[in-house]
Amino acid sequence: METRRKTPHSTLEQVCKRILPLRVFKFLFGPLSEFSVARRITGAVFGALSGAGLFFGLIYNIAMTTVQHIIVGCVFVGLCTLGGMFSSLFRCSVLLMFPSMIGSHGRTFLMVFVLHGLYQGPIANIQHNVQDVASSMGCNIDLQITHSKLMWRMLTEPYVEVVQEIVEDSEEFQNEAQNVSMQFQKVRDEVMGQYGFNSLGKESVHTANSTQEEYVAKTRARCDLMNPWCTEKIPVEGNFGQTFDKLNDSINRLAEHFTTNLVLEELEQQAVLGVNVLQDFSKELSREFQEKTAIAEKISGVINFLLSFTFITVFTSAFGYVRQYCRDILFDNVYITTYFRQIDARRIRAEKRHLLPLKKAERESLINPWRLSIHASELMPVIVGFLQVASLALFVCVLLAVDGILYNIFDLIRRHTFTTYSITSVQHADIVIGGDSMLARLLRKTIGAFNTSSNFDIESSNLDCLPQPHSLILSDYLRIFIPLLLMFLMCLLQVYSNRLRRREKKRILFLYNLQIQKRISFINRQCHRLRNPKQTFVMVLSGVLAPLKRVGCRLLWCCVCEGFVRQNQAVECSSVGCTMIYCQQCWTDLDNICCICYPRNQCAPQDSSYDSEVYYGC
Repeated sequence: METRRKTPHSTLEQVCKRILPLRVFKFLFGPLSEFSVARRITGAVFGALSGAGLFFGLIYNIAMTTVQHIIVGCVFVGLCTLGGMFSSLFRCSVLLMFPSMIGSHGRTFLMVFVLHGLYQGPIANIQHNVQDVASSMGCNIDLQITHSKLMWRMLTEPYVEVVQEIVEDSEEFQNEAQNVSMQFQKVRDEVMGQYGFNSLGKESVHTANSTQEEYVAKTRARCDLMNPWCTEKIPVEGNFGQTFDKLNDSINRLAEHFTTNLVLEELEQQAVLGVNVLQDFSKELSREFQEKTAIAEKISGVINFLLSFTFITVFTSAFGYVRQYCRDILFDNVYITTYFRQIDARRIRAEKRHLLPLKKAERESLINPWRLSIHASELMPVIVGFLQVASLALFVCVLLAVDGILYNIFDLIRRHTFTTYSITSVQHADIVIGGDSMLARLLRKTIGAFNTSSNFDIESSNLDCLPQPHSLILSDYLRIFIPLLLMFLMCLLQVYSNRLRRREKKRILFLYNLQIQKRISFINRQCHRLRNPKQTFVMVLSGVLAPLKRVGCRLLWCCVCEGFVRQNQAVECSSVGCTMIYCQQCWTDLDNICCICYPRNQCAPQDSSYDSEVYYGC
């Protein structure tokens, strides 16, 4: 005899039963005791694949060597393989990572990814453009320094060449000086000689106090044949002695060893803002930016580590959900699933108390996963998510605006700061010294060295020093806005992804029986309230709107659940003088007895039976 097949208790199970082969369906949804070996092998494959994915998401971004990556990866995948073989908790945690990634933890991961995109995009672009402009400034400063050096060299080079030529001709100049001294020796012998006078004249010469007096005395001594005339007409100028002494001293010094040396003194420049402007300014800037780049790379490493850390939080969130799911039967047990509806349909067929459709108060605590509207209990995470995405989007827009403004400014500088430099210098000196005298030869050796000529003409520009700002490309914007768009969609989809989590049969049975208990308690409370002599709001409103019945327009509310009731679905008490109106479901829950017209013990619900297979633990 063929056994009756079990009805699928979930939509996924129903779909799989229709499209999958029977043995595959039994393997997926049958008892764990069946296909034990195949389940172990499948679990091992699932664990290995999950471990590989988790490794690339968690650990691969952490800085390690290739060998360390291989060793850690093999160990990690091996542990995940064992977890997939023997632990249903591990398998459930991995599967629940997908709905968790659509939730807040997934948004956190994408937010870090957006920050990484911002750092690689506009932040790095701003840094590059600022560095490029600073390098351009350094290049222009170097260009100005180079031009200043050229002009200074153009001014000083002729004088250096003159001095250098004098240094090179020092030996020839020494020979000329010795020749002059030899020629002057005849004059010296004539002036200082002791001849042409007797011993009396020598005595008068020795008593002279200066060269002038000595030469005058010698001249007079030599003129003693014509003493009266020599005394009156002596041919000696009054400053002859002084002039001779100076000329003799000059000739003696000129005859000394003549040496020349070229000494160039370089003055040490004061540092400006800690940088010597005569040095390569761009190199100093490059060194500074290299230090900043090293810091930026460290920040990038921290962001990569945060990406791994946020991915870990996705797994830990899923793992924590599974643990709490197995420990607390009330945890996240608020969904009206397919099996919940099957139980309710079975009780309707058995004419027992049922729950659907839900009362107004019950709809606030239970969620229908097939409804597109967001439940009140699901609204707060959605609002918080939207606020997070909006604040991050505002920050992204501000940062992109700053990058765009800076790019336009730097591009304006590039297009309007092109400069052409023209440095021209023409120098010609020609000093002609004629004659063949001693003085002429000396002057030709000294002053004649200044006969130089130079022609200097340089054309240059700062084209190579202009900044070259970069703008963001399309991929940079996509790297930022695609995760932002996904975060926005996650705020909407997280509600529906949370509804996809697996609901076990025993948890749904517990929820249904718990709601039956609450329904009975609710009916008892409402019956007690209706017997209270105080009028309720519904009673007052029904009394006010009663005259509308005469014109064929009547609004009805159930006196138990206080919900609006259509006129064709309302149940009115048949007792004379009783105005109680009930909805069809509340009338069934009261066993078709008016709670006002009958004693309390008779109108209380008597059908307190629960559905079978009640489970209170996991």
